[in-house]
Amino acid sequence: MLAYGANRSLAGIARKLGTDAPSPPVVVTAARLDGFDVVYSAHVSPYGAVPATLQRRAGHAVDVHVLCLDDAQVAAIDAYEPNYQRRRLTGISLRLDDGTTTESAEAYISLHGCLAIEGADCPIAERDQQTVLELVRDRIAPGEDLDDFILAGIRDPALQAARTAELRSDAIPFGGA
Repeated sequence: MLAYGANRSLAGIARKLGTDAPSPPVVVTAARLDGFDVVYSAHVSPYGAVPATLQRRAGHAVDVHVLCLDDAQVAAIDAYEPNYQRRRLTGISLRLDDGTTTESAEAYISLHGCLAIEGADCPIAERDQQTVLELVRDRIAPGEDLDDFILAGIRDPALQAARTAELRSDAIPFGGA
């Protein structure tokens, strides 16, 4: 399973698995994924952030992690990822830290597409979370205090869903398999 964004954090994975010490332990390997980038998703999470997703990008490569999970662990993460679909990516070039390469892997891909900023997707390496949240706020609720904007969405899931619907209206679809 490819891990990028919050899923690169062992603490994040442990939270999604519902334990501080997963059993069996999750084996994690660093890797380099060619032909992709990590960009912002076109949704606002229940906790008020704009999360990441993968997007195909020719000539680009991104650092990811590969998680070795058992079936129960995959099922637990599936349940924790309602804004994503687990997909098998084929015909890819994934190079593990030990030099091993593979042409397929599973990854969670946003159901909402990629956040469009000025008509293009937005790599997380180019803009930090606060800047992206400010851009989203300026689009949806110009002039509102950023903390108030974030808290209002956390407190009101229907409002957060409406904000996601707005961001989806011009989202860039995942570009591939």
